[in-house]
Amino acid sequence: MQQRRLVLMAAGLVVCGLSLAGAAGPTEPAEHTTPHVRLVSYASSAEIGPSRPTTLVVEVTPSPGMRVYAPGQLGYRAVSLTLDANPHVSARTVVLPKPVEHVFEPTGERSLVYDRPFRLELPVALAKPTAGAAWPERLAVKATFEYQACDNTVCYRPTKVPMLWTLRVAK
Repeated sequence: MQQRRLVLMAAGLVVCGLSLAGAAGPTEPAEHTTPHVRLVSYASSAEIGPSRPTTLVVEVTPSPGMRVYAPGQLGYRAVSLTLDANPHVSARTVVLPKPVEHVFEPTGERSLVYDRPFRLELPVALAKPTAGAAWPERLAVKATFEYQACDNTVCYRPTKVPMLWTLRVAK
């Protein structure tokens, strides 16, 4: 009887749009557009806490005919997401999909690129506060998305796009 009651309670939470893991859903997406890519950024959860990490996400859609360089490609600026210094946040390594190999026909140059939509994921956690300090109620997490794009005739200068996520801090 007790087990059935717990199952029914959990089902009720799911029906109400909540989960046992917490009520905070993803943050509202922010869109950034450049001549080379369309970026949509959001956090997997609008809330971060001592035992509740979140993931900062950037969905990247190259413009038609464009490609951006992947990490490991020498001679070009690869896509990256770099957090600004923030004493309240610690970050892990950015997770990226496997790139594809592109061959530039006029020269035969081979490069590692993304030429289709992909996403970067950066897991972040709340850092321990320094002695006597407290976490803020809301946390602004700033970062820079950087890339270099090329089409079949031109390689463009590296581009930097500022990003911002605002998270609630669960105590």
